[in-house]
Formats: sequence, C-alpha cells, structure tokens
Amino acid sequence: LGGSAAEKVATKAVNQQLVLRIAGMVTGVEYFVRVRAAHGAFGSDQYGNYSNVLNASIVGAPGLLEAVSLQVSGALALSATWKAPLDFGFGIGNPYPLLKYQYSVYTDPVAGPDAGTVVDVAVTAPFSAQLSSLTQGVVYYVSARAQNDAGENGGFGPWFNATAADCSSAPVYNRSGTCGVMAVTLPSAVQGLSVVRYAPELLVNWTRPLDTGGGDQAYALEQYEVLVSGGGTSGTYEVSALLGYYRQGGFDPGSVFRVYVRAINVAGAGPWLDDQYTALLFPSAPPDLTVNGVGVNGLLGSVNVSFGSPNNTGLGNNTWPLVEMQVQATPLNATNGGPAPCVEPAALILGPAERRATVSELTKGCAYAIRVAAVNEAGPGEEARAVAVLVFTSGPPSRINATSGNQTLDVAWSVPDDTGHGFGYAAKVLSYEIVSAFVPGFDAHFLDSATGIQSHFYQLRSAFCADIYFRIRAVTRVGVGEWSETRSARPNNCTVEIDFFCTAGFYLLNSRCRICPTFSTSPDFSLFLSNCSCAPGYTGSDPTNCTACAAGEYKELLGPQACDQCPGNATSNPASPLSSNCTCVEGYTGPGGLVPCVMCEAGRYKDVVGSQACTLCPVASYLTYRAAVSSAECLACPSNSSSPEGSELLTNCSCIPGSSGPYGGPCPLCAPGTYKPVSGDENCTACPDGTFREKVGGVTALDCSSCPIYSAALDGGVELEDCRCVPGTFGPGGGTSCSLCAPLEFTDEYNSTGCEVCNTTTCDAIGSYREACPNVRDAECVPCTNGPFDIVYTSPGTGVGDSNCEWECAPGYYNDTASSCKKCEQPCPVGEYLSLCECVPCSNWKPPGAHYTSAGHPLGFDRCDWSCGSGLDEVKDADTCQVRCLQS
Repeated sequence: LGGSAAEKVATKAVNQQLVLRIAGMVTGVEYFVRVRAAHGAFGSDQYGNYSNVLNASIVGAPGLLEAVSLQVSGALALSATWKAPLDFGFGIGNPYPLLKYQYSVYTDPVAGPDAGTVVDVAVTAPFSAQLSSLTQGVVYYVSARAQNDAGENGGFGPWFNATAADCSSAPVYNRSGTCGVMAVTLPSAVQGLSVVRYAPELLVNWTRPLDTGGGDQAYALEQYEVLVSGGGTSGTYEVSALLGYYRQGGFDPGSVFRVYVRAINVAGAGPWLDDQYTALLFPSAPPDLTVNGVGVNGLLGSVNVSFGSPNNTGLGNNTWPLVEMQVQATPLNATNGGPAPCVEPAALILGPAERRATVSELTKGCAYAIRVAAVNEAGPGEEARAVAVLVFTSGPPSRINATSGNQTLDVAWSVPDDTGHGFGYAAKVLSYEIVSAFVPGFDAHFLDSATGIQSHFYQLRSAFCADIYFRIRAVTRVGVGEWSETRSARPNNCTVEIDFFCTAGFYLLNSRCRICPTFSTSPDFSLFLSNCSCAPGYTGSDPTNCTACAAGEYKELLGPQACDQCPGNATSNPASPLSSNCTCVEGYTGPGGLVPCVMCEAGRYKDVVGSQACTLCPVASYLTYRAAVSSAECLACPSNSSSPEGSELLTNCSCIPGSSGPYGGPCPLCAPGTYKPVSGDENCTACPDGTFREKVGGVTALDCSSCPIYSAALDGGVELEDCRCVPGTFGPGGGTSCSLCAPLEFTDEYNSTGCEVCNTTTCDAIGSYREACPNVRDAECVPCTNGPFDIVYTSPGTGVGDSNCEWECAPGYYNDTASSCKKCEQPCPVGEYLSLCECVPCSNWKPPGAHYTSAGHPLGFDRCDWSCGSGLDEVKDADTCQVRCLQS
C-alpha cells in the first residue's frame, strides 16, 4: 500500500474470525497480503512468523457500454446493437470475464430502462438483439448494461441510455440512435401514377404513399425506385424522396412500355404500382384552318372555325386516338379603335373528332389570332393559326322610301346605321342589292332583282295591277348585309289584271300554267320560267338542265346552288336531298348527317355503311390498327392462347390453362409432370408430391394421377416409374407394391430394400425416454413430459414410447397432491434449512468449534454458512488442508 505501515488488528478471542477492511484500493491492481500475530508478554510486541502470502485483485462493476444504438431492421422490426465496455471491472484495458449483457426496451424515456422489458443476452459476439412484431408508429428506446461477478449492485454496470432532455428535440422518425426509433412498416403503394408520353422522352408522375411507414404519423422516405421495361429502353432508376416524377428518354414512337414505381423507407421497399403505356409524339398542326364571320349581337360577334385532321396524331401517322381539340381566340390589340376593349373569350374544348367550332363573345372591330391544336395523351401539339378581324356584314339600309309613278315605283334609301364595325364606326359600302315580288315572302311571283347598285336609288317597273313588295341590303368587303324590312307600294296606271296564280312546280305562260322542266320545281304563284329552279338533290344554273348530286353529296335547297359534300368518311346515294342522307362508310361510325364519322378503334371493325356501332373482334383474336372494314382483319391469337373481345394488341393474348409462355405467345403445353390452372404468363406447376402425369397440357392438380399406396413421385413425376417407395416402407417402387416396415423397424430412404431395427435401449440421460419407433427414422431420446411443474426428474424413462421418468419436487417445493408441487413459503432460522417445507437442522460440514451463521441457501438446500466461535480462528492444517477452529 505504497509503503505505509502495517495495519494492526485488535486481538480477538480464540476461534473468532478477524477481519481487516482496507479502503482506497484500485480496481485492476493485484495486491498481496500476509498476516502475523504478536503479543506483549515480554513488555513489548513479540511477533510470530508471517503467514503464507495471499494475493487478490480488486474488481468493480463493468463500465458503460460503448455505442448503444437502435435502428430499423425491417417491417415492424428494430435491431439493438452495442459494443463491450472499455472497463470490464478490472480497469481499462485489463480483461475480466463478464457474466452477461442486459438490454431493456421501453417506450417512456422519462421512466427509463427500469420500466421496460429487460432481457439477458450472452456475452458472445455479435452484441445485438432483434426486436420484431412491434406496434406501428410507436417510438421505442433501448438501453444496455454489462454484469460481472463483482462490485456492488449485483455486479451490474450502469445503463447506457439517453436522457429525456437529450431526446426532446430529436425527431421521432429517426432511423437510428439512442433517442428513440419509430417502428415502421414498408410504405404503401404510391398514388396517382401517370405518364406524360412524348417520344423520345416520357415524364412519369406520382404522389406519395398514403402510409409512408408510420401509419397515421409522418415518416421520412429514403427514395423512390422507377423500373421501365420495353419501349426500346429498359432499366431501374433511383429517384430522390423529395421528388414525385422521373424523366426517361430513348423511346421509339409507338413502342409499348411498362412503368413500375415504388417507395422505399428504411424498413425496405413497398409494393410496385405499374401500368402499360405507348410512347407518343405531340400531334402535328391541324391543316386547312379557315375562319368565317357568323354574326353579331351589339358589339359582340362570333366566327366559324373549321380545320382538318392532323397528319400525325402521335405515332407519325393519324392512327393514334386524340383526346380533344382546343380552339383559342387571342386579341391582337387592346381596343377596337373606339371605346370597346377587345375581349378574350374562354378556350373551347372540342371532342377528338370535331372539326368545326363557333367562337363567340368576340368584340366587333378587333383583330384576333385564332389558334387550333390537337391534344393526345402526350399533351397539346403544334398549333395552326389564322387571324380574324371582327368586321361583320352590314346592317340594313336606313330611311327607305317608295314613290309611285306611271307603272313605276321609285325606291330611295340611306347608308346603314351599322356597316360592319359597329354603330358609329362606318365601313365602306361597295354596292346595294334589291329584290321585288308580288308576294311578301319573295318565294313566288318574282318581279325584279338588281345587284351592284352604286347609288341610293332604284326604279321598279310593273304593268300588273298588284302591290310590289321589295327589300334592300348593302354589300361591303365582308359580304352582303342584312335585308331591310319588306316594304310595299302599287304603281299608278296598271294595265294587266291577274286573275289566278299557278301552284308549286308550275309557272304562268300565255295565261296557262306550265310544268317546270324535269328535276326542277317552282314555288306557288310563279309567273315565269325563270321562277323554276333545280330541286333539292339536283344542281344547275339552267332549270332545263338539272343534274343529280353524285354519291357522297347532297343538296337541301331549291335553286342553282352546287351540291354539298358529305363530311369526311361519309357517303350518300345519288340525288340525296338531305344532309341526313349522309351516313358513315365501312370502318367508321357515327349518327350520320353533318356529324363527323369517327374511326373504329383498334380491336373493332365495321363492314357495312350506316350508323351502326363498330363490332368487337371475337374472343382469341386481336386487331392493332383502326378503321378496319372486315372481321377477316382480326388476327387469331397464337396456339393455346386467348384474348377478350375487342383486344387491341398481340400481348392481350395470354396462354390458356394447360399452357405457359409470355403474353403474346408462344404458349407450349405444360410438360408431363406439370399443370397450370389459370390463364397468363405464370409457369406450369409441378404435380404434387405423390402424383405423376405422363401427358402434356395438364390444367389442374386433378389431372395428375396418384402414385400407388405407400409411394410418391417428388416434384411431379412424368411416369409411373417415378413413383418411389416412401421412407417407412420398402420395395422396388416404380408402380410395384411397397410394404410397411414392421413395428420397431424403420427406414429413412426412398426405395429401400429393407428396414432396420429401431433402438429400444433405455436412455442414459435422466429425464429422457426412448420415443416410439416412427418407422421413418430411428427412435430417439426425447425429454420426459409425465411430471408436473416445479419438479426435477430423478431417473430416465424405461421401455419404449412411454414417458415414465421418476420425479420429485424441486428444492423449495413440496408435494401438494400426488401429481403436483407447491412452492414452500416458510423462512427458516439460522442453522436450519427447508426440507419438504419443514425447517430441519443443517447438517453440512463445519469444523469443530464453529457455528452456523445463516439459514440453508439457496432455498431448500442443506447448506448453512458457518463461522468459528468467539476467540477461535480458522486455521488450515498443513497436512490435511482441513480448516480447524483454534484458540487465538
């Protein structure tokens, strides 16, 4: 002790134990000690000889463990890890055996590890513990400590854990650490998967999973994973958890690809969400854009817009379906030159087959850019543009007056109040037109008409004794304007009285009604041959030479007008008088009339002219393009495959039950020994153990034949010879008979030629017995189970198959009944131990002169501590090494 003086201990009586406690010792240091006696019989201390030198090392409790941590290891699973302490109790760097580790898992950081579930762990590496079946969203904490066989507090070192204050600012979704880790599941599927498809690039979009792992609590994702398959490019790509999109290039227009997306948190990857797409180009601009004025209501007008179908709707041609058509009018100036602002109307969204639109709410006098674009699933395509200036047709002439003269009617008028730009903003009138008749409807008794009138005056002449009805309109650079109201007056000095009028289809000649020429007609009250004009369905400027409208044309009006074309992909019979006579051709469908016909989609066809719906291709066929006109265009699926009605792709053909292969084939029949009960690309399944199948094309497990009794074919046999005698039987197999092993015999092989005798000897280990021979292996020794709880077995079991080990109640327990033990609760005084729940004197050895100092321990054992009596010391005999109590 650093050279200090020897310690003295007061003399004690003979046989009394002397104890010296020395403070200030250092753990890890080895100390040596010897003892001698002294007396003062001769007036001074007289020392005897020193005892033998004894040595001992000072050991304390282990120190703090190193790097205790908790991390997510899987779905609802955590992994606790730690490192050994620097000080095992013997000083840093000095080895000393540890007994065990303990870790505690708890959910209340304030209560700490003592409130958690404490688990013992062996000291062998690795230093870790796996926690599973935890509760989602709950935050768990872990602490750990080591134990040796020395020191206070049972040899336990301090807990390593973070304090509640340390954890107050730590997020509960930490991936690892001592401040608590949330138990999480795998993320759920991502939401809202969509692909903006425009070759050669696509944009994949999605939104976060509803459950990122912590249930109704937020939890950080690690990343997303995107898998793209097909379309000329394939691969798997990692995407930041902060994003919800991914771009990928290299796609060929028209190529089919599949996109898979899943979320990943620290526990692992969630389920894939996937869909199939086709790579598309943006549509080209619609051709043949034309804009015509329609009319006005005050200062607001509208225009008619028409256009053709894009040459490229997504695949470089016009075969891919469009989503919609967009029409937008954008003003090019702020006002119309006057006080009115140029209003921008809302965009028009048309159906994918519509090619006409009326854009309303446009300001008169303003210039507009008319923009038209086709939209497919990739988005809006290239725009077609035209400029429309909102100058409309003129209003009616104003201040009209008629003066009667000698068989004349002098008509005068003024410029229209509105010549096309709006009231107060004049446009130049190029000329005027006037029309007159003897009836107010102007559809009979036509008298006179004039165009190109440059003045504001015109004279009508008539010798008939009848009122003349007339109206006037202005012509500007936009076109003819609105007719004026019908006026009437009668000339003076008439000479011809009109007594009768001809009916429709006739005209007056020499006081007789004459029939109009072939294919022409006239209104009631017609006076001249010129009142006859070509009937609906016929055209021509001369009523004596009317020709029928051709197939695919129609004409609804009476007059010299040209025949109108039916809409695209529609036709009609020759001389059709109505637009409703137009009907869709083969490969197209629609209600007919002026409604555009649309192509039959892929997977459908139409082989007749009319408004019928397109017909689905039959089951087990497919059709990849549109506008098919015959069922013969539907292609048959490969052998042993089928598809639903109206299938559009070869990959819609899936292998039928009994065959296997990729979507689209080929689909070979399942090989012998296998079967497949469902349609799809799944592999054929081996026949169950114990069965075989010799033919191809098995559909269900019932198509597999059972092996003979006591035999089986492993992983699906393909013939009877594959059936082998199972363990526990013997024989050649291959469909021949198999025999059971006799009692107390076994074999653990297939097709065994004979059986071996089971071991029937008594087990050596106390508390075990020989199990009954199971025929498929040798009989083994297994633990006895015939005793109740809280016992110790005292012998092995005898015989075979009978758990009959003898037993007695464990120390500290007694026979409550003949078949149960009950714990003894009675404490015993010093010198006695508990035997069959009664205190009896200890009989364990102690030297003469010694006395017992404790009750028997552990509970139920005849082992009491002892000590030499007062005045006696423990002395070890040099010859026998036995301790004796001798006088001090």
